[in-house]
Amino acid sequence: MIRPGIILWRLMWNNRETIIGRLLFPPCCYLCSALLPRDAEAHLRYICRQCLSDLPFNPSLTRKIPALTGELRQDSVSFWHQKQDLDLYTVFFYEGVIRQLVLGLKFGGHAEYARLLGSVMASALADKMSEAGHRPNAIVPVPLSNSRRLRRGYNQAELLAKYVGVRLRLDVLPLVVRIRDTARQSELNSLAERRGNVRGAFALATDVVSGALRGREFILLDDVLSSGHTMLACAEVLQRAGATVICLVAASGSSRRYLTERYQG
Repeated sequence: MIRPGIILWRLMWNNRETIIGRLLFPPCCYLCSALLPRDAEAHLRYICRQCLSDLPFNPSLTRKIPALTGELRQDSVSFWHQKQDLDLYTVFFYEGVIRQLVLGLKFGGHAEYARLLGSVMASALADKMSEAGHRPNAIVPVPLSNSRRLRRGYNQAELLAKYVGVRLRLDVLPLVVRIRDTARQSELNSLAERRGNVRGAFALATDVVSGALRGREFILLDDVLSSGHTMLACAEVLQRAGATVICLVAASGSSRRYLTERYQG
């Protein structure tokens, strides 16, 4: 038998945005639990200024795509060597607390971390996107395989896209699906292995009408970028359907320690 007190607690939790809810559940920093002002900017509703200043931001936001460095190869990647306008934005370095948050989001069941990461990502990206003249129609998250999605209960890239989209006022459209399981890119050493691992792994979602994407522009978003082959493989699916991928966005990329190192293969 469910006790009345438990029912009342659940009602208050579900309505914590009300006056009573705000009194019982004041906003606090996800990282240090410090109380936050109720009228804070969007990205400061989940993190205090001190913790925000300690995050390992990529100061330039932009970086080169590792998969497109080195010699030109005669495969699908060669198409992207010819595109000079494909921007890549990685908001954080993959180290310290960001690494912990991403791992918690992906493997620890902490879906709430997407709210913090996504809101800070959007704040960092807003001006950069405007300066670059990007006016996308929507955000497309990099898909998970069905088996991994079932295990996690969600696609972390889709959750991040949701909170980035709220801030940038963009819809999130799962236009690309993963049609076969692949090994984790982080477990592979060379660019050649990573390229082969995702070749043919993605396709348009079955409910996308032929020709519907022609002339439309999209942001492609993922949680972590290592070599870039996963995102390029997804982007190629959209490009072949007539869409334009104007930029790739990842929450995090290489750590500062390895940023200048190049993959071999």
